[in-house]
Amino acid sequence: MFSVIIAVFISIGVLLGIIAGIMTISRKKKSETYTYQTNAVVIAMERKSTSMNGHSSRLWFPVFSYQYQNQKFQKQSHVGTSAQIYQAGQSVAIQINPQNPEQFLLVDSIPFRLATKILWALSAFFIVGTVAVALIVASHI
Repeated sequence: MFSVIIAVFISIGVLLGIIAGIMTISRKKKSETYTYQTNAVVIAMERKSTSMNGHSSRLWFPVFSYQYQNQKFQKQSHVGTSAQIYQAGQSVAIQINPQNPEQFLLVDSIPFRLATKILWALSAFFIVGTVAVALIVASHI
């Protein structure tokens, strides 16, 4: 039974690491495609209710205004946060996909950095913690 628990916790750690790795690789590939860098201006922070698995929360979604090839765009971020991390009027560096200028990503995305750091930390915690506990238990048997 103990070995099953160890396997489950190590698997959770590995899965979290895989998710963090996929997120990091996906963002890197996007940044290679979204090659035009410019600044966007936060024109609003919209508060919206979201619901997942019966749990609802209210998140802040920044709305950005930017220009590409003399065309003006106003796009709401698809990533919401529980805190207002941007203020109206704030300038934010973005990378635009020249093939589809409505697609952009934030050069320094605070939510992305936070999410991947948490996933990497949890992955390490599950793997290292489980191995440490297994070694301690094994040494007392």
